[in-house]
Amino acid sequence: MKNDKIICHVCAFKMESKEVKDNCQRCGTDLQNPEKEQLQKIGVGNYVRKNILSQCLCALFLTNKRLFLVAARKGVLGFGSDAGASGAIALRQGGGSKELEFSIPLENIQEVSEKKIKLSKSIIIKTKDNEEYNLNMQELFNKKAQEEWVEAITEEAAIQ
Repeated sequence: MKNDKIICHVCAFKMESKEVKDNCQRCGTDLQNPEKEQLQKIGVGNYVRKNILSQCLCALFLTNKRLFLVAARKGVLGFGSDAGASGAIALRQGGGSKELEFSIPLENIQEVSEKKIKLSKSIIIKTKDNEEYNLNMQELFNKKAQEEWVEAITEEAAIQ
C-alpha cells in the first residue's frame, strides 16, 4: 500500500496522511482551510534565545495571521558550528525540528526594530505581553534583508 504524504502549504512540512488530523504537526496551520492562513515571507537566520552564545539556526515564517519560528536543530548552535548550511537546507525542504520555538499572533506584536548588539544588528520584536525576541536575519547577498523583515512584519501587523 502506498504511503501518501501531505505537505503543509505554509511551512512545507511533510506528513504521512494517516498521521494528519486537521492541523500541521509542525506549525499548527489549519490544513482543512488553507485560504485562512497564507505565507507572506520566509527566511533563514539565527534566533538568540538568552544571550549571543545561545543561538539556533531557524526558519522564520510570516503569514497573514502570525509570525512563527522553527529551529533547524535544538540546542546551542554557538560559533563555528557546521549545522548552518545543512540546517538551512533541511528547513527549506520541510525537515528539521517538528517543534515551534515561538508563534506570535500579529495582533500581539507591539514593536519591531533593529538594534546593534555586539558586532551585528538584530531584529527585536516586542509583544504586548512584554515578551522580547531577538533575531538575526542577515543574508550574504542581500544587505537590506534585516530592513526588509522589519518592514514586512510592521506592515503585516499594521504597527503604526
